[in-house]
Amino acid sequence: HYFIQSNLSMSFSLTALEYDQVERLVGLLNKQLPLHGSGNFPTLEVTLEAMVRAVKSSLQEQNLEVRDVRLNGSAASYVVADSTIDSYNDVDLIFGVSLEDCDSFKRVKEAVGESLLKLLPEKVSRVRLRPKMMVDAYVNKMVKVSHDNDCWSLMSLHNEGGCNVELKFVDRMRRQFEFSVDSFQIYLDPLLYYQSHSTVAMAKTFYPTVYGVSLYGDFEEATGHLKEHLIDTIHPEEIRGGGLLKYTRLLASGYTPLHPSKLAKMERYMCSRFFIDFPDIDKQGEVIEKYLVGHCSNSRGSVECARARYKYLMVLHRVIEQSTVCLMSHERRQTLRFITQAACACLKQANSSDPASSNSSNTSAFPRRKRNNTAPTLPYTTSPTNPYSGSPGNPYSSSPNPYATSPNPYATSPSNPYATSPSGYGATSPSGYGPPSYHSPMYHAPFTPTCSKTCHTKKTHKRKEYSPSDLKVLRMSSVPAGGSKDTRISATAQPFIPGQSYRCPS
Repeated sequence: HYFIQSNLSMSFSLTALEYDQVERLVGLLNKQLPLHGSGNFPTLEVTLEAMVRAVKSSLQEQNLEVRDVRLNGSAASYVVADSTIDSYNDVDLIFGVSLEDCDSFKRVKEAVGESLLKLLPEKVSRVRLRPKMMVDAYVNKMVKVSHDNDCWSLMSLHNEGGCNVELKFVDRMRRQFEFSVDSFQIYLDPLLYYQSHSTVAMAKTFYPTVYGVSLYGDFEEATGHLKEHLIDTIHPEEIRGGGLLKYTRLLASGYTPLHPSKLAKMERYMCSRFFIDFPDIDKQGEVIEKYLVGHCSNSRGSVECARARYKYLMVLHRVIEQSTVCLMSHERRQTLRFITQAACACLKQANSSDPASSNSSNTSAFPRRKRNNTAPTLPYTTSPTNPYSGSPGNPYSSSPNPYATSPNPYATSPSNPYATSPSGYGATSPSGYGPPSYHSPMYHAPFTPTCSKTCHTKKTHKRKEYSPSDLKVLRMSSVPAGGSKDTRISATAQPFIPGQSYRCPS
């Protein structure tokens, strides 16, 4: 008792848990929780008690003294609240160790790998397995913080149901809670010692003394906030992200602020710190998505999960819209537009009759900038990548295509530069802009003068006469007989007059 008290500030008071709370804690520690590995690594079905003992012994083998082991976060609130809270999102375990240098962090990582090796089923061969391989297979998140006021490490063990086991190795941590309802920590050492050495079963008249503490301050006051669903905190600007995402989830779950008069000021502090820690839209979207995946996955793949996400995003939109004062107007609109798009996608999933469409692992609810990695296709060709060439039911495949079958003078002229010109006007142009169609009501096939081989010795000649309904626009520059170069007119404006003599353009 003296050892535990010496590790706490004098403003925190230890409180012994009641029998019902201790019994609830024992049930939590004895509950089997699957830890899923990547690849062909087996799923570890372990209890939290076995996990705590394995990690603690591995730390001692690495010459790291363990001061205490504490249960933190929503799991501790689940134990303290008795019947008020019937579930928890994840399990946070805090191991008090001394992290003096970088070598200490390496030994912590080695200890976690060794503990995972101990928890493998007996039938699994351990000959070629190493601690590093186990860490890579079962740990989905690692964090290391080391500076003046904070020195701690986090390793999160993956659970596909969303209830991850987060192992925190703390030397010192300035801020260990966000709100009063999640400020509880329960010391597990007395209970573990009792279960290891006592042969007497627990009863209401005989059970180990397990201590809990609220880092918010008064344990009874924080317990009252938890039971009455009240929101209160101190210095929200000290929390990473301002506690904005946690605050939004409490509001969406039906919690109400303890001091409504201070609500506007508290929300401004939260929004300011959130946008300081996550300044651009990509980081904001990533942290919001990860939070929703971690806290709205109890009913994975269900419509209720999509509805909960929609409700959460709409509350978040309202808080940011009303309390953001540190952003430029266009940055604020960009963030609100992102949240609105994500909320609309979640609402679409919730209203869908197909439950599979609302799978929580689907990240389509969050807009992303996608690159177009498809190869460009050439329209009006018969290449395999052309969608217009041979797909069934395609109107372009059977329609009379003037570019493919019409007698194109540009494609058949032996000296025509437009036939293979890269400018896009030829029949094989990648851009798809072919010559005008004979069937077009506005443009008609261009006029190509015909002359003999000795046309340079002849002054004039008559071209072949065409019907005015076939050819009406002269697209090549030409000069009427008897004219000069000054009287040359535009190709798009020169009308064709049947029987008119023209000077050879060559």
